[in-house]
Amino acid sequence: AIGSDPDRARLRACALARPPLGEMATGLLQSLFAGASREGCFFDAKSTMADVAVLCHEVRGLESSNGEQVFVSVRDLKRPLSEETCALGTACQVKGASLDTTLLLRVWAGKSQNQPNKQGPRSSAPSRVLGELTIPLAWLVTHARGVLYQSWVTLDVGRGSVLDESSESAAFGANSSFDRRLEDGDSLEGPRICISLCRATELGPNGRLVLTTDASADSKADRWAALLTSQRQHAAMSVALHEQATQGAHGGAQAEERLRSLVSSRAQEIEELRRQLQSGAAAAEVAERINDADQSEEVSRANQSRQAEVESLKAELDRLSIEANSKIDAANERIRSLRRDRDEATGEAQRLRQESSHVDRETDNLREDYRQLADQKETLLEIVEDLHRTCLGAGLEAAGRNSIDSFTDKFRFD
Repeated sequence: AIGSDPDRARLRACALARPPLGEMATGLLQSLFAGASREGCFFDAKSTMADVAVLCHEVRGLESSNGEQVFVSVRDLKRPLSEETCALGTACQVKGASLDTTLLLRVWAGKSQNQPNKQGPRSSAPSRVLGELTIPLAWLVTHARGVLYQSWVTLDVGRGSVLDESSESAAFGANSSFDRRLEDGDSLEGPRICISLCRATELGPNGRLVLTTDASADSKADRWAALLTSQRQHAAMSVALHEQATQGAHGGAQAEERLRSLVSSRAQEIEELRRQLQSGAAAAEVAERINDADQSEEVSRANQSRQAEVESLKAELDRLSIEANSKIDAANERIRSLRRDRDEATGEAQRLRQESSHVDRETDNLREDYRQLADQKETLLEIVEDLHRTCLGAGLEAAGRNSIDSFTDKFRFD
């Protein structure tokens, strides 16, 4: 709830001052250089520079050998010597990044974590690049309000060369393709990385970006798009992984489409609540001006009603934020559970293959024993036949033949 009159004033100013997304790109530089500022902006009004923190949570779809460490590096393409290296789960900071720069993020694999340069990490056993990604800060500010929160982005692999830092066309290409990479990040196939990006000052004491419910109204509004993107991606990945584990690939596309439709519907509802919030704040301010002019009791009651509506919409936004965070946690837990089930099934299949191999070896041994017995039987039969012919040559009676036949029948194999 909104606690005091200054809080209400800041909420109204935030709602009325926030332009539509289509006008943000045009008015951003004007607001930067005209002296306007408000809490939560990525770059200060007095400067076009900022310290940027990039936190890499996890990578998937990349192959590394046993004993190799996987780590990441981040560099400002305008400043080749600005490269920073960090392990997964820790933040890389780029000092003094400008609005029009592009960050180059690379994923490395090597026996040890070394500071990479343009020719690769300095080590006797060089590390190798598994994938890379360009992050245009201008796109990030105009489309995501300067914040990414646990979002999946696809990586480039097998390029074999570094982007040309002096090429403006390369930076433009990165700017035009980053939104597509972010859109494709919820796929379960291909190389991708989960990252958070913000101002370095927004990191918590543990070096993580934490979204809390007691943040200011401006901060919540700025981070809402990042939170919604993360929730949409993890929900889509959870549904796709569940469909893959229970039914295979069949029907996955339909489930993903249903989820996308659900997320789109929820986004429309949130946007409608945001419009209502803006409308309510504007009406409340107009009512306050009229109330100051004529002290009308009727206008005052209308103003109170509008303020109550604003507080209700604010509470609804807080509830949706908490719900989105809980869904992200549930989706992560479900993914871990499905991974454990997959590992158990893989282990069971390996055990059955070993048992099958053992049975095959025993069958081969029994066949070999059978062959040897058959050879021994033939040898014994030849001995008996020789004995019978010897008896006939000695003039023994044929009654002995019946005994020999009875004896040989007991040793005959079918």
